[in-house]
Amino acid sequence: MKGQVDAVMTFRYTGGSWLHGYIPFWAATFVDRMLLVLISIGIVLVPMIGILPWLYTWRNRSKCYRWYRELRELEEEMKEHQAPERVEDYHARLDQIEDGVSRIHVSVAFYDEVFILKEHIQMVRQKLNGLSGSEPVRPD
Repeated sequence: MKGQVDAVMTFRYTGGSWLHGYIPFWAATFVDRMLLVLISIGIVLVPMIGILPWLYTWRNRSKCYRWYRELRELEEEMKEHQAPERVEDYHARLDQIEDGVSRIHVSVAFYDEVFILKEHIQMVRQKLNGLSGSEPVRPD
């Protein structure tokens, strides 16, 4: 018995883990390696778990960003060039934006953002109708 304890103690001090004293060598080595792998995976996964909700939100919101940019550009152009002959072009572009927004597919949690974008499109449409003086008939 004393010889076994000395051998275990000697092995421990030469670099083996505490498992080598209780389970067979192959099992202790396997557990040591699996711990290293799991710790490495954990180091990568823990930050990813924190990033995933942000990434999910950004992915859904980014579908609206393109249309907001086009809507802003259209509104700025309407302010700069208020010529009546360009009103039809403005209506066509606004209809294009509205059609694009109607094809956006987002999670239910982000429907409110799509509806807010649609309200903003209607606000620009009202400004455009004020510029032209009448509301044109939209083909559905």
